[in-house]
Amino acid sequence: MQSTIKRGREILVKKGCLSLLKRTSSYGMREVMFKCRAVLGRHPFTVGDSKAYFSHSGGGREVTYQRLRKEREELRNFIGELREDDVVLDVGANTGLYACFAASECDSGHVVAVEPYPPNVQALRNNLQYNGGNWTIHPIVLSDSAGEVDFDVSDNDDVGYGTGSISNHATGDTISVKALSGDSLLTEKPNVVKIDVEGSEPLVIDGLSEVLSDQDCRIVFCEVHLPADRPRQSIRDFGATEGMIQEKLEQLGFTVERISDRDAEYMLKGRKNEN
Repeated sequence: MQSTIKRGREILVKKGCLSLLKRTSSYGMREVMFKCRAVLGRHPFTVGDSKAYFSHSGGGREVTYQRLRKEREELRNFIGELREDDVVLDVGANTGLYACFAASECDSGHVVAVEPYPPNVQALRNNLQYNGGNWTIHPIVLSDSAGEVDFDVSDNDDVGYGTGSISNHATGDTISVKALSGDSLLTEKPNVVKIDVEGSEPLVIDGLSEVLSDQDCRIVFCEVHLPADRPRQSIRDFGATEGMIQEKLEQLGFTVERISDRDAEYMLKGRKNEN
């Protein structure tokens, strides 16, 4: 709730009363739509010809809708690369926006979702259950080694919100979570990997080097987080620069392009030539 109030104040200060009223009216109409669909316990989101369902229980509904609006083009690109029998790894799955579309599209494949924050894990489970049974959730973080790590949740008071990440210098509340490398966790080779981990991308990539270098892993999407005007981790907190993330992926066999920019973050897409 505090995050919603904070966003309202920001709109008021930056864009004025009229913009705030328009946003409030739009939010009210969505609430009516969501409540009508709540009778069925779920509501559909569509991207092009693809559809995934999301639960009305467990929280995070409005956040997931906002992410869909903000990341529609990245999501469309992601969905366009999926094949029916793909194994998809979603690192930093949050409430399941990408994972649910992957589960819906990959009927004979498997979705592996990694998400450490307990409220998000519950919402993720609630959402995935409406999109088939071909998924597994791991409530841990991926890193470059195994152990217990501090996970910063200082800016996350609503399900699906926040900037939670492995913490090198905690600015508020933290929880202790289990960490594993992706190479040690996975028992099947993913064909498509999506990474969105709020700054700890270098650790995730290093811990997934065997998986990502395998020829069966043909596509990777990686959101890169730069320093921002708000308290959250960035790649610099983990000893990396912008160029280093792209170089890591290229060294693993990907041809990399930058497909989107959004404030202090951008999305890289890597592709391998298939024999």
